Amino acid sequence: MMKISIILIIIGLFVNAGSKDQFNEMLWKSHDRSDWYEWWYYKVVEPKTQKAYYFVYGLVNPWDTKKEVAASKVFVTAGSFSEKLIIEQQFPMNSYSARIDKSKKGDPIFKIGENNFLTPTETSGDIINEKKQHVRWYFKTERQWEFNAMSWALFAPEISNIFWYPIQASLKMTGWIDFNGDRVEFDNALGYQDRNWGRSFPKWWAWIVSQNFKNSPGTVLASGGGLPRIKGLGNILDGVCIGVFHQGKEYKFRLTDGHRIKMNVHFGKWYVEAINHSNEKIILEAYAPKEKFMILPFTTPQGEIFKDYETLNGYARFKLYKRKFLGQPWSLIADLETDEAGIEYGSYQEYSPTSSSEDQPPTFEDLYEKQVKLQ
Repeated sequence: MMKISIILIIIGLFVNAGSKDQFNEMLWKSHDRSDWYEWWYYKVVEPKTQKAYYFVYGLVNPWDTKKEVAASKVFVTAGSFSEKLIIEQQFPMNSYSARIDKSKKGDPIFKIGENNFLTPTETSGDIINEKKQHVRWYFKTERQWEFNAMSWALFAPEISNIFWYPIQASLKMTGWIDFNGDRVEFDNALGYQDRNWGRSFPKWWAWIVSQNFKNSPGTVLASGGGLPRIKGLGNILDGVCIGVFHQGKEYKFRLTDGHRIKMNVHFGKWYVEAINHSNEKIILEAYAPKEKFMILPFTTPQGEIFKDYETLNGYARFKLYKRKFLGQPWSLIADLETDEAGIEYGSYQEYSPTSSSEDQPPTFEDLYEKQVKLQ
């Protein structure tokens, strides 16, 4: 593991790290006819009602204009966690437009049809599915903090089969959503936006984020990772990275920077410890009762169904430490918790709460009591 980390750091020294905002624009190149997907993901929780929503603008195999591959699609999806309902509308493969580097500044970053678009400062949607279930939304957005989770690897094309960039790890969202007749208003609600793109999916992925910690306004957590395929090396390195913005300072724990990270992550348990080169340490744990999770099915460019178990109303707690020198005792910087954490675990496997299969992770009942407290 140490040799792999050193190799990745050396590679990073030769990578040109340019502007990160370009990664919020469409990344597919029109001459590319290989497997490809990318999407823009948003989440938001209304503070008073705790109603949680997500929406995605995406495409799979955009070169396949005749839909000769079953997985190919251009789509917009919205989900309500309180209703456990996902509504998706697919559009013709040529129905989108996208911003590129030299586009006018006011152009939408991505647009599908007339009413589904996103820009750096707003997002809008209007979709209806085959059952005539209807979702509309409009938000003004204001970015608070971005986190380059992949470090130098973000600027190394094709180094991995999947890329993740929380370009708005924290943002304020003002607007409304009408989810199948249930309208909810938002006034500077704390939200999140990220980007995913690549050739195929990892064997698994995990994600823990929150913008709302108790008694600590302005603190943000963004953590994610999995088991991707590294170019030329295969599936040899799994792990997660963690970013924290707390009291005006950013704390980074990233495998690509050679930081020490250990974890116990699967559906049912999210636990990570990490130490970076600045003598900072974090311990992170998250959970939610199984009934809060909803399965978000994502289709790979190869046509496989990737099952993503996600909640936006989970519990997370982290402890952040600092020490002056190696070997000295750790000093606690923050010990924070939230009941508004986004938590997910995705893989190709479907997990049943009643399964007794030994190769599956234990269920929430096995791992936690109702009033779990970290020791």
